[in-house]
Amino acid sequence: MREVKAWLSRLRVAAPSQLSEYQVRLVYSGTAPLDIPEGLVRVRPLDPHPPQPGDTGPRRSSLLRFIDTKDETQPISVHQRLAAEFGALLTLATDRRIEPPNELVLPMYGGSSILFIGQGASTDRRLNAPLPSGVADSFAGWLRRIESLGEPHATTIGAACNLHHAACLLFIQELRSAYILLVAGVEVLSRQYGSPPLSWSDWDQSQAWDAFLKQQGLSQMQREAFVQRLMADKQLRLKAAFRHYASSRILDSFWDATWTDWDYPLDFVALQWKPPQPLAEIRMRDIIPQDRSLLSKALGRSYDLRSGLVHRGDWPGPPQTTLPTPAAVTPDAPVPFAALRTILTELIKIELLENTVETDLPAVRVDPRAPPERP
Repeated sequence: MREVKAWLSRLRVAAPSQLSEYQVRLVYSGTAPLDIPEGLVRVRPLDPHPPQPGDTGPRRSSLLRFIDTKDETQPISVHQRLAAEFGALLTLATDRRIEPPNELVLPMYGGSSILFIGQGASTDRRLNAPLPSGVADSFAGWLRRIESLGEPHATTIGAACNLHHAACLLFIQELRSAYILLVAGVEVLSRQYGSPPLSWSDWDQSQAWDAFLKQQGLSQMQREAFVQRLMADKQLRLKAAFRHYASSRILDSFWDATWTDWDYPLDFVALQWKPPQPLAEIRMRDIIPQDRSLLSKALGRSYDLRSGLVHRGDWPGPPQTTLPTPAAVTPDAPVPFAALRTILTELIKIELLENTVETDLPAVRVDPRAPPERP
């Protein structure tokens, strides 16, 4: 609740001329409107949502309005986190699911209405890109391999594939949890198919430990015993295997692949989406430098980020999960979500091809006019 605490402290000392109103949409289930008519925070009900496929019941929205300082240097991530904490507090207070969508709030012409535009998809624009050609052949090609999957490959690769899918479903609403799922997907594969490096110098903490042991004045024998004990530590081995596997297992051809982001422009007058437009087309090496040592270090940062999320509830900022500009992975920061997801899909495909053979699909065809029959 650090953002709410900081917000309350700002309000106590701010002059009226420094204040401005901000708005956040809240989405929740049920027919009863969420309404807080007055107070430090005001919540005004909006119209009920029309039924949508997949709904489990009625849904509504309300507009949360609050006052904050109009410091233009304040990152947008501050209000994103503040909105999320408002949602967390309202969920705690109501014992109901209250979601503040990851949206931009734009006043429409004349100021009489508001437009909400989701921005969570910008974390990985390729996931919302137009469908590629040849989907039927590609899907059938993977189906022909699944039947030959033995154990433990079926369980391991299947788990990684499901974790990747869950991250893709979740990332727009809850990027922190989606990032954890991606790291878990890579770790599942690394535990089965990877191993920690055998050389002490390849471990990411080796130089720091060498300096510390030298400072302590340990003998060579004592130092070697200490190093062997460290290398046997389970948690260190898991992290080292994670880094080593993911950075060494991907093929050189990985860096030649094309990376194209897509965008859907919005006609603000007609309130209609325009046809999708490809943004700059680049190569994978422009996103992830073709340097396995650098990638290994960045993957170590991703592992640490996951640990911070799980064990301390850390909240990563956009620079830690969104591709920077220039868009390149660095050894000093976690691998951004879109790049890490690309690495995971590459690893899944490599292990599927390595541990399967093509088989004929069952001779059954779906006929929309009759029950399934064998030709």
